[in-house]
Amino acid sequence: MAVYTKHGLRIPNESARIDATCYFADKVIKIRAVPENRRKEQVYWIKDLLADGGKAEIEAFITAVRRTN
Repeated sequence: MAVYTKHGLRIPNESARIDATCYFADKVIKIRAVPENRRKEQVYWIKDLLADGGKAEIEAFITAVRRTN
């Protein structure tokens, strides 16, 4: 699964997390992650994420991140 920021930086599953501020009602609207080759955690809006497999791959990424949190 390859998920990228809108600037083309890859987000590894291990660095992504979802906390209480990332939800609106029951829907995840943003994630916190450290992209490859970066050191600081940043906030990324779900609508701005890109993936090779499209929206389905982003949904699978969010589901995987939810399970680890």
